[in-house]
Amino acid sequence: MPEGHEAENGVGVTRVHSEGKMQVTRLRTYVGVLVLALAVLFCGRLNAGVTASISGTVTDASGAAVVGATVTATNVDTGVAFTQNTNGQGYYSFPVAAAGKIYD
Repeated sequence: MPEGHEAENGVGVTRVHSEGKMQVTRLRTYVGVLVLALAVLFCGRLNAGVTASISGTVTDASGAAVVGATVTATNVDTGVAFTQNTNGQGYYSFPVAAAGKIYD
């Protein structure tokens, strides 16, 4: 016989109904956890700004690295300038530059 129709007194029907409630509760819990996880994922991405970096090596005409050279990157739209000196290998890096902006 199908489940829920085992007993005349309705005990089987009650058990099936309770299992159905448990499944709905479990489903709501899974959906809630999924929604929370997606919210955390997307909020993190919204708060993360889009950045880029500018880096390179300064060399002289012979190809040798220029140590201590001053390098300036200026945002053309805002006029904000960033300045760094090259390291022992002539390397410089501006790690937090706004992506999509023009630097001179």
